[in-house]
Formats: sequence, C-alpha cells, structure tokens
Amino acid sequence: KRIENMRHRWQGVLSKFVEETQSRSQGGDFQQVEVDETVVRKQKVGDTVAWQTFVGSKVRGQRKFLVLQKRGFANSLSKVRPSGLSAPPPLTTAEWQSFASEHLQSNTVVHTDGAQAYCAPVPNLHLRHDSVSHSTKKGGPYFTKNCTHKGVKKVDKRKSNLKTVAGTQCIDGTWTSLKRSCLGVNAKYPHKIEDHVREAQFHSWQGSADPWHTMGSVLRWHQDSVKDLPLCVSLLPLRQRKEIIEAAHLKTVATTSAALRNRAFDAAVVLARREVALQSALQNIKP
Repeated sequence: KRIENMRHRWQGVLSKFVEETQSRSQGGDFQQVEVDETVVRKQKVGDTVAWQTFVGSKVRGQRKFLVLQKRGFANSLSKVRPSGLSAPPPLTTAEWQSFASEHLQSNTVVHTDGAQAYCAPVPNLHLRHDSVSHSTKKGGPYFTKNCTHKGVKKVDKRKSNLKTVAGTQCIDGTWTSLKRSCLGVNAKYPHKIEDHVREAQFHSWQGSADPWHTMGSVLRWHQDSVKDLPLCVSLLPLRQRKEIIEAAHLKTVATTSAALRNRAFDAAVVLARREVALQSALQNIKP
C-alpha cells in the first residue's frame, strides 16, 4: 500500500513537471513538426460520450520536443448515433490556432492529417503546411506524400527549395506506446489517465538516459517549486496546492473559472492565517 501511494505521489509530481517544462516554442528555421490528435479513453453517460483526447506535436528526430495538450471537456463530447456508435468530435479551428500559437514558431513546416482545422491560418505565425488524407475517399487512405516548398530561406543560407515527405508516422508511433501505458486504468478517473499519459511523455523524452539522474532533476524541480510555500500548504496534495499557487499568481495565471479561483484564494487565506496562528502559539509556549 505504501509503495502504491508513493507511486501515485510520484506520478502527480511528474505530471506537473512535464506540463510546466514541455516546449513552448517548437520549430522555426523550417524544422519539420508533426501534429496529430489521439483518444486514450472514452466514457458513456446516457446518450453522451466523453472522450479523453490529446493534441500532440513532435519535431522529427528530436525526443525532447514532444508536446501534449489535453482537449477541453466541452469540445470532447459527442452524441451516440442511432446505430449505437459514436465518434470523437473533430478538432476545431480555435483549438488548432490556440495550440499552434502556444507551441509553434514561425517558419515551421507542419505535417498533419486531413482534418479541416489544420488548414486554417494561425494569426501572427507563418507556417508551411503539408497534409495527407487518411480517408478512404478519393482512392485513400494515404500515409505519405512527397512535397516541395519553394523559396525557403534558412538561417545563414540562401533561398532554395525544401523537399519533404508529408505524413504523421513519427507521432503515430508515439501514440502506440502512450496508449499502452494506460492499459488497466479506470476511465472514471480522468486525472489518473492524464498522469499515466504524462509519465509516458516523460519516458519518451528521456529515452535511454540514466533514470536516477532524471528522477533527481524532477525532485529538485519539485523542491524548488514548494520551498517558498507555508508548511501547511506544501503538505497538501499536489492538485489542491496547484489551485492555491494559481490563486496567489492571478495576474500571471489565467486558467479556471473565477469561482474556482475565488475558492482557491479563500483557501489560501485561511491556511495562511492558520499558519500564522500556529507559529504565534508555538512562540508563546513556555519552555
């Protein structure tokens, strides 16, 4: 039991570490980045199906540049069809533009499948886009396609034509290992699924690196992130502590609803008062 609890705590810390440290600026200089989405779990409630879907991007040939972002709950719901089947809702243009603005740089060659959202331009970003259609229509499915981009000017080089092979095989291989890590996890607990996904993402980053060294770097990061918190806050579970930290940095963190931020802020105030009262009581105790 204790070992199992320790593992859950480690996964919670690791999940937060991966979310905080994953790349925010992929591509640039016409690097090739594959973007795709995958479903790791689904849960049926009445005539509605909730899908746990992640959008991911990966720079070809670089392990560390695997980025995953979970789709919002509102965009992950679909109705059961009369046939009894259901399919996850397609990626929206707003989701694609938000993801690209947060994680991609200008002058990047983006490889995707045939989803319509990827065709939408991203404000303030200059992207070259290649796509392949996985649909069975028009003679498909297609998995690779030779493409040529004209007038490409890399850093310290003259303009030339860039020949690429469109496709998402690189990130598709990542989905296989990621889903394997979620086998046996109950879909009723979405945060458990996400912890396993983040753990698989972390292992994908490290490859054959020394596991003890990488574990030490995660624990040092965690120690630095909680050293300035009051004792009563630092001992809370990771997810509660996250709400309180976000409430303390409202000017820089724009995440959940105002009601949740207010509750977290109130909790932070109460805990801080308890900490002050406890310290005052300890000082008044006679030796």
